[in-house]
Amino acid sequence: MPCHFDMSTMPRFYFPLVGEDGNAVAILARFRRAALKAGWTGAEVKVLQLRAMAGTYDQLLVLVMGHTTQDGGDDESTLPG
Repeated sequence: MPCHFDMSTMPRFYFPLVGEDGNAVAILARFRRAALKAGWTGAEVKVLQLRAMAGTYDQLLVLVMGHTTQDGGDDESTLPG
């Protein structure tokens, strides 16, 4: 039985892409760590990762950026890692 999550309800979190490794595998690994830290479950992260890997590199970036924010503001406690 497939699992369905409403990905639009997942909390967004700061996830910088500029100045980071742009390799798709590296992005997904960093995303996983940051998402788990932001309160996502392992299953929720897995759903996003599977969706991201099913498309092109550009689609992966759009998907990741759609669930994160690139504006970290002044609060450095939101940095992933």
